[in-house]
Amino acid sequence: MKNSTRPSLTVCPSAHRARRTAAGLATLMALFVGCGEVGKGPETDIPDLSAPADLSATLSCSPKNCAGCCSNGVCQPGNTRTYCGTAGGVCGVCSASQSCGADSFCSYDPAGSFLFAVVQAELSTTNPTTSMPWRSNGMAPQPLVQFDTANRTNVVTPTSSTNPPGWLAVWREGFFYKAKDLLSTGVKLQVFDRTAITPLMLTPMSSPHSITLTQKDLDAGSVEYVGWEGVKKILLVLERQ
Repeated sequence: MKNSTRPSLTVCPSAHRARRTAAGLATLMALFVGCGEVGKGPETDIPDLSAPADLSATLSCSPKNCAGCCSNGVCQPGNTRTYCGTAGGVCGVCSASQSCGADSFCSYDPAGSFLFAVVQAELSTTNPTTSMPWRSNGMAPQPLVQFDTANRTNVVTPTSSTNPPGWLAVWREGFFYKAKDLLSTGVKLQVFDRTAITPLMLTPMSSPHSITLTQKDLDAGSVEYVGWEGVKKILLVLERQ
């Protein structure tokens, strides 16, 4: 008798008994599932494509969707003082003396008009040249400020003044100037005591001072000067029109 070697098979004992019948075949399949791995279960890393997309999320303002500028995630036109900018950048806020230019950048308008007004001046009680009172009769001076720019001379009169020991002249008057003139030509100021009205007689309380303002002055909206001879301090304001 010839010996033969058969490959060994790994089957469940119950499957061996049921292999000749149809019922056994069904049982065999069930038993193979139960006694060994014949396949993988459902994949758990595949996204559920049946779920609806989240359409509630909105795109934030960016260069991709805004030709103007972005402020708190909202696209603005980018051509106003409050919202100035372009290409989806962060909106700039222009200062009181600036405007949003055609290039969507904050800059001062050379043709812009400013009210340049004198507010008050703290005056010496005596004439620094003579060390004597401004008026020999002891009366308080009547200070005024003379503005002179671009061949124009104007007089500003005070609305009130205090008594010694310190003179304080208070005004709220001024004149209109173009920004380009304030920044280039400048303004000439001089303080006088108006000793007579007819004919007009003026006694200098300060020397003439030529003032050329800066962009910083326009932004600040005021400027103060100290030590103008008989004028200890003088305060002026700038208001964009």
